[in-house]
Amino acid sequence: MTETEMVNDCNDTYLVIHTGSRHLGKEVTEYYLSEGQKVLKANNIAIPYELTYLEGELMQNYLHDLAIVQEYATLNRDIIINEITKGMKWIYSS
Repeated sequence: MTETEMVNDCNDTYLVIHTGSRHLGKEVTEYYLSEGQKVLKANNIAIPYELTYLEGELMQNYLHDLAIVQEYATLNRDIIINEITKGMKWIYSS
């Protein structure tokens, strides 16, 4: 987690939190890349792993799972922000 505190000319305080999806996003992406490669190979399409593309239901499932990962990342940041602001006795407004 990276935390950076900055103060602007109005003496507002900002707390920046970056957590991403805490590795979950990478795992989901790797799963779908692997599944995509299987589909491509079954259709006699040979392309580099990094260029794997998804179509149809597999793509829709990936987009669905990705939305869940993004929501997880958002909730995770909210919890971290709440804990930091509570510990620092800061008043927090989003």
